[in-house]
Amino acid sequence: MITIEVAADGNCLYNSIICLSGNTASTPSELRVRSLIELFKNENFYHNRFAHIIGPVNEAIKNIARNFSFSELYEIAALSNVLKCNIQSVYPTIDYRSDLNIMNNTFEHAQCSIASKTICLFWTHTESEIEARRSNAGNWSPNHFVPLLLPSDNSQSQNHLRQSKISGSASATTKNNTLTQVRIPEFNADDNEMQPFQVPSTVITTTNEIITPRTKRRLQLVETCASVESKIVEHKRMQVRERMTAKRAAATSEEAERQRILARERSAAKRTASAPEVVERKRALDCERSAARRAALTPEEIERQQALNRERNAVRRAVLTSDELEQQQALHRKQMAAWRAALTSKEVEQQRTLAVDRSMAKRATATPIEAEEQRVLARERTYKTTRLQKTVKQKQTVIKRKPNQDANVDWPKPVDMDCKVNCLKNFIQHMSMDSLAESVCGICNIRRYKRELRHVPLSEIPSIELLKIHPDLHNIIPKIQEINSFNSNDSNVQSSTNNQSFTCINGMFFYEAGLYKTVDRKKRSLIHCDVCMECWSALAKEKIPKFSATNKVWMGDIPKQLQGLTIPEQKLTALYRHNSCIVKLQSPFHSTSTAQSALKGNCISFPQDVINITTTLPLELDDLCDSLKIIFVGSRMPQRSQLKHILTVRKKKIYDALQWLNQNNPLYRYITIN
Repeated sequence: MITIEVAADGNCLYNSIICLSGNTASTPSELRVRSLIELFKNENFYHNRFAHIIGPVNEAIKNIARNFSFSELYEIAALSNVLKCNIQSVYPTIDYRSDLNIMNNTFEHAQCSIASKTICLFWTHTESEIEARRSNAGNWSPNHFVPLLLPSDNSQSQNHLRQSKISGSASATTKNNTLTQVRIPEFNADDNEMQPFQVPSTVITTTNEIITPRTKRRLQLVETCASVESKIVEHKRMQVRERMTAKRAAATSEEAERQRILARERSAAKRTASAPEVVERKRALDCERSAARRAALTPEEIERQQALNRERNAVRRAVLTSDELEQQQALHRKQMAAWRAALTSKEVEQQRTLAVDRSMAKRATATPIEAEEQRVLARERTYKTTRLQKTVKQKQTVIKRKPNQDANVDWPKPVDMDCKVNCLKNFIQHMSMDSLAESVCGICNIRRYKRELRHVPLSEIPSIELLKIHPDLHNIIPKIQEINSFNSNDSNVQSSTNNQSFTCINGMFFYEAGLYKTVDRKKRSLIHCDVCMECWSALAKEKIPKFSATNKVWMGDIPKQLQGLTIPEQKLTALYRHNSCIVKLQSPFHSTSTAQSALKGNCISFPQDVINITTTLPLELDDLCDSLKIIFVGSRMPQRSQLKHILTVRKKKIYDALQWLNQNNPLYRYITIN
């Protein structure tokens, strides 16, 4: 078959179809649009048939929509249905793989029951094989289509084909060129009623018409040449093998080892220089070649090959030393373990069945003497394995014991002066007042070492606007309205009276203990704030600090009237009282370092009638005795000095506390002071 030259402008597939039809009225754009419509209408059919080989149809449709873009199998299959004729795809045997079988295929149209024509298209490259490999990292892949024709003696048909060659544009257009507008043709007939594709007589019509006497002779000649070439190649390979075998037999052990090392280094360098895909492809090709070679061998040749392999392995083992033999066996065991680990459960079962069959066949064909020898060898192998395991365990035990036996205990050397000086310096540095100085976080009021706090100006605090107090706090924090009305002369600081521990600056809540007011060189007032790492991290993440007043976690300052109340005084001023309170007066331990740090016991709670809340404080004596009881537990009665700071009741202290609660706490507003 001969090829016809067509323009390599990206539309080579459609140019080939037009060249075969001889219809100059058709254009590549028209065929491209028809293929696009066919793929779009029957997208599911083409997706199920070719998506696992080429890729998704929608991506192919996007590529086809661009004029002068190269074609693939989708376009060939679509054109067979558009033209209502069979298209035979012929792929060259360059770098051929088994997954390329789909390329050597005949694509039949949907109405293949009707007798139809068949046309042939050939995948090729616009450059020579050497140039194509050079520009594609040593690989060859097609980028061009040409039509195939049977040779004809009819000069008119040849003149017709010569005249119908498609002349390409001045410069070839590739995929990445600027997109050109595609002409949308006006179709006269419906897509389902298109006329069958008209093919000249020189094109292959059916598969039966391909085999002519002349073609038969040509095919027979090609087969004969191929068989002769294969025999010559095989004969040369056999000669090379015999030559190499004779050379190895004549070589000494040192030369053989040197040759093996050189071969290993050469193959390792070649593998390192090759890409992983190339190495994997070569390995797959070697496996396929070896499988095909084994399948073509006769039983006698197989037996001869196995005998040669056994002799070769025996010679190799005889040359190896005991250490090298042990290394080879260990490497073989690792490879076998990795191979077994990669097997699936079904493959493991198959391998086990094959091993059983092999052993059964070997036993069936073995003579009684050979069977006895095999049993003796198996017993020796088992004995060696058990001895090896025991030896390994003994070695491991000895290795574990050796460090304790060999350890020589030396009297400790005196500490040198430099080490003492460094230890003293570190102690002084870490125990100095500067290192142990503490401060308070201006946001959450927690006490930390100064080295753990950030001392920064207020303007450098991240997300400082999150510290603005909630409107609900205006009614809770006492004198908050007065604070907002006070302005300092040199800054925008709004401060409270001296007896309060908090400050509002531009509506943002800070604790006074964590703020420091300074003056810069230009005599401007600056405010620095100590911020703990927890608050800084939260503000850096644009979150409200957990224990800040902005998060409504604010206890406030305890007024003087409520400071220093003993347990009975708290009971006398409380609206709600807990059932029990345990106080530890003394400890049986002589040292505080060994004393018990906590008490363990049981507390029983009874339901209370919450509705009957008292309206008069302190309680009457009868009611007070029901809720306030003191029980001493111990070996002896406590002394009066031990109870002084726990059970003291001061009448004026209780009266002042109730007065303050009545004025400031809404819950005490309607309580009568007795």
